[in-house]
Amino acid sequence: MFFKKFSTLRLTRQIYFANALTALAFLLLVAIIVTTYRVIEKRSIGVIRSDMDRVVNNSSVVREISTLFAELDVFDRAFYGNDEYLRAQSETLLRHISEIASQSANSQLQQPLRSLANQLDSFLVRCTGVNASLKVRSAIDQEIERQLDELENLISRLLIAATLAGEDTA
Repeated sequence: MFFKKFSTLRLTRQIYFANALTALAFLLLVAIIVTTYRVIEKRSIGVIRSDMDRVVNNSSVVREISTLFAELDVFDRAFYGNDEYLRAQSETLLRHISEIASQSANSQLQQPLRSLANQLDSFLVRCTGVNASLKVRSAIDQEIERQLDELENLISRLLIAATLAGEDTA
């Protein structure tokens, strides 16, 4: 029916009508492209923001982990014979691991951090044992030194007594 009416129209009107349909199709195409562009732009911005937040969070966590390992290195060199430092740093290091775990959004990092905390706890127990052994050794060294001083004094007195008695001390 539409085509019957269309075919009865003059050629110029048919051309105008075809141009109008072409313009309408073109405008519809432009509207679809603009709408699609806006949707893509909004989604891209959302993805970029979430990815940037994740990148910033990950870099912060990496920086904290690097700081933790530096603190562990210093601790490993400084705890010998220093029980107060050992106690204070033990708490600080374990708390630092917990803070890193709580601030990390990466669920794959949680298990290695728990494992690190467990290993550190075991290491700290051994450090306490090392310090206890160092104290025992220090006490033994002091006792040996005291006994050697007594022996030296005894030998000196005996030599003096022997010399005064006119005995040969060579």
